[in-house]
Amino acid sequence: MRMEKENYENAEFLLGDFYSEQKKYTEAEKYYLKGIEKYGRKLRLLFGLATVYKEQERYKEAKEIYEELKSSKDKSIKEMAEKNLKELGRENNYE
Repeated sequence: MRMEKENYENAEFLLGDFYSEQKKYTEAEKYYLKGIEKYGRKLRLLFGLATVYKEQERYKEAKEIYEELKSSKDKSIKEMAEKNLKELGRENNYE
């Protein structure tokens, strides 16, 4: 059975999400970064990585990714990025 390229992209994303949900953020980060390295800065990989950074209190790194996502053409991605940036700003956690 041959897997399509998109399925491989999904693998890194799904593994990142799997470990993130278990609060195994180091493992989740590894898979998100691996996916980004292989397939580029895909929105879902970036969002997963930003969430991991936020959960690890690596607020400056999370902010940088949310700022990048804020320029997305996808309205829902843009809105979610802006919401997360506001949360970080209210807490002043990224300074």
